[in-house]
Amino acid sequence: MKTIKLNLDEIELNLFPKLYDDYLIAGKLYQKLKDSDSAFSIFSQAIKSNPDEPAIYFERGKLYFSKKLYLKALEDFNKVISLENSNGYFYFWRGFTNMKLERFKQAKEDYDKSIQFINPTETPFEVLTLFYLFRGIANYLLNNLIGAIIDYDLVIKSNPSLPETYFLRGFANFELNEYEKAISDWKKSILLGKDNALEFIFNI
Repeated sequence: MKTIKLNLDEIELNLFPKLYDDYLIAGKLYQKLKDSDSAFSIFSQAIKSNPDEPAIYFERGKLYFSKKLYLKALEDFNKVISLENSNGYFYFWRGFTNMKLERFKQAKEDYDKSIQFINPTETPFEVLTLFYLFRGIANYLLNNLIGAIIDYDLVIKSNPSLPETYFLRGFANFELNEYEKAISDWKKSILLGKDNALEFIFNI
């Protein structure tokens, strides 16, 4: 059974190897060792050495995010995008941060941008799935139920084995009074692993 995990570190390292200098590698190692203070210190040194490098703010923003310091994370992701405004990953992380801050309209706009700037032929399938899934959630929270279902349908078409997607689509169908479709979706999510779907929802 396949579930979604928001861990793009290895993918990002492979896609953007030239962005990761010694400072960033060291900072990420400290993160792995759960030494956040040292990681923050390393990233601050890196910013002093190269204040116009978006990858440094990106990594520090993700570290702020992991510590639930969402406003500080948002500041760093805003800086990232001011320096590099055509990278889908950067918009995705800002969108995810905006979701945590309950800024759903801004999150949806960021997810739109993340999809616009991502190259589907070069992007791992799991990442594309995440982008559409989270845009669907933002659409749902903005009461754009049709838009949410369209995004969930795209996810299901790409990967029909994710219980999370059926679980979420069930809610959108329920609110559209499509009760039979909602029941069908929830039954499917149970068959595929409802507990995984619930864990995913509660951790958004």
